[in-house]
Amino acid sequence: MSESFSGKDMLTILLIVVTLISSAGTLFYVTSLSGKLMNVSDDLEGVSGNLQSVSESVLTLSETTVDIAEKVGAPSPELSALAERLEAFEEAMEEIRVEPKEYIVFGRSLAFTGKYTQPALMAHKGWELWIKLVNENGGIYVKEYGKKLKVKCIYYDDESDPTTAAELYRKLIEVDKVDLLVGPYASAVNYAVQSIAESYGYMLPITEGTSTELYERGMRYSFMCGPGGVATYYSYPFMEWVGNLPEEDRPSKVAVLAEDTAFPISVYEGVIAQSEEFGFEVVHKELYPKGTTDYVPMVSAAKDAGADLLMCGTYFPDAAGIVRAAKEVDFNPKAILCTVGPTLPEWGSELGADGDWIFSSSDWDPGAPTFGNAEMISKMREEYGIDPDYHTARDYACGQIMEAAIMAQGTLDNDELLDYILQTSFDTVIGKLSLGDVGGLTHIAWPPGYVIVQWQEGEVEVVIPSEVATADPAYPTPSWDERS
Repeated sequence: MSESFSGKDMLTILLIVVTLISSAGTLFYVTSLSGKLMNVSDDLEGVSGNLQSVSESVLTLSETTVDIAEKVGAPSPELSALAERLEAFEEAMEEIRVEPKEYIVFGRSLAFTGKYTQPALMAHKGWELWIKLVNENGGIYVKEYGKKLKVKCIYYDDESDPTTAAELYRKLIEVDKVDLLVGPYASAVNYAVQSIAESYGYMLPITEGTSTELYERGMRYSFMCGPGGVATYYSYPFMEWVGNLPEEDRPSKVAVLAEDTAFPISVYEGVIAQSEEFGFEVVHKELYPKGTTDYVPMVSAAKDAGADLLMCGTYFPDAAGIVRAAKEVDFNPKAILCTVGPTLPEWGSELGADGDWIFSSSDWDPGAPTFGNAEMISKMREEYGIDPDYHTARDYACGQIMEAAIMAQGTLDNDELLDYILQTSFDTVIGKLSLGDVGGLTHIAWPPGYVIVQWQEGEVEVVIPSEVATADPAYPTPSWDERS
């Protein structure tokens, strides 16, 4: 307030007004003004504590002064100068009249409807759980505000659509004026949002997007807020395991199916590369459009090609559809792996016994002795009545990272927080994460890289690697007739 007025300055101005008006012989208007001037004087005694009242009083004084000037005639130079000072004072009051900061406001869109709904809702639960626990502890201390601020998040439904998401993130920045962003669900949707965040200088922690192309675009403000490396590695621990089985047990011919969008394509490319590394022949590979509902033709093609290992880059609907199609055409490979779908709690309830024996990839171990892991699982059961999955854990871990960074830096400035996050290791429910190192299997210290899970008798078990396994892999998969 170096350019603003003190109470003493204001009283001096008021005396000048009274003197000028009195000397002009406008006693009637002075009498009319006197009551208002007394109110302004009273307000000025508390100027430091009530800027709103001061500004309103000054506005009244300014309007009355204009009225007097119109009655008296052309204003004197002194009165003109006074009017200019009053106008400057009003502008100064407007600039410093701000609401007290009470919340750290995050913004994000999620697939509350559309193809990606099931995993997006599991991610949402992890993020909301972190917010709830932080706020129960009074919020996050932010040094630049000198107090703890609670956390809230503004959400929009992007309907699983990249174009919609891009528009919503622009709204979050321009209209809602959020402090910080969190990425949406799915690599393809994050791809559309990245350029928006970049253009406004907002960091974009991507919790639910591991496609290789996201991290090869040279985007300064985007980073993977999660473990394990990019999606090309999702299948690696499994392919390594089957590749080292005894000759009589190992598969030899691989079929690869994937949705033709960013994340599944990365899985697809990874499987093809790993097949060559571990000596498998790829006998059928197929990309299908988003929204496909009939999987029988592609599964039949895999069967006809003689594949004894089926690897699929999927979400929930297509993973379920492929497994049902395999049963329908009596396709019996030694193993089936589908990404995402089998990691979700709905898998067992929707597919029943048909969902057993299916492998999937995860980057979170429920039994790991990691920071806050036991509390997250307990609170998840208490709040939602279900166990977390890796989507839940990734979003909860992102919250832990944001909290640690804000407390350490004492600011909500995106550039300062980004620089700190990319140079620091963080303890999270998933493990110790160093977010400046994206793409390698050493990205996470514990568990080692991705873990492979499998549905066994209606339960999800960690089966690979052996260091963190809760059960041995059930292999090879029996035929559908034998399973019945």
